[in-house]
Amino acid sequence: QGKLSPDVALPFYYEGIEKGTAQLQRNYPGRKIQIVSHSIGGWIARAYLGQLDETKRTETFSALVTLGTPHRPPPEGFFRTIDQTRGLLSFVEERYPGAFHPELRYMTVGSRAQKGALPGSGE
Repeated sequence: QGKLSPDVALPFYYEGIEKGTAQLQRNYPGRKIQIVSHSIGGWIARAYLGQLDETKRTETFSALVTLGTPHRPPPEGFFRTIDQTRGLLSFVEERYPGAFHPELRYMTVGSRAQKGALPGSGE
């Protein structure tokens, strides 16, 4: 368990998003971008969008689609002690809960193939 901050742990991912964004803006000038992300990428995208200033976020992006993303931190107890995100998911959920930015459209896709609760979490 730990308390990592996105400012320290996620710049590598933010740089990748920035490079992809720049390429899309060159290829499709004037069009807004819809981010589609899977698993950990969903909450990394939430953290990225959260740290942008509102003008850049509003002018650049129109939607966030997440596929199989764990949006909530592990429950208290044993699973919190082995949190593989080392507190990053808690950080994101505390600062940008749910569909936090009203200017963006959000869609989350899950599946019944795997039950979303951890054993002993009470869900």
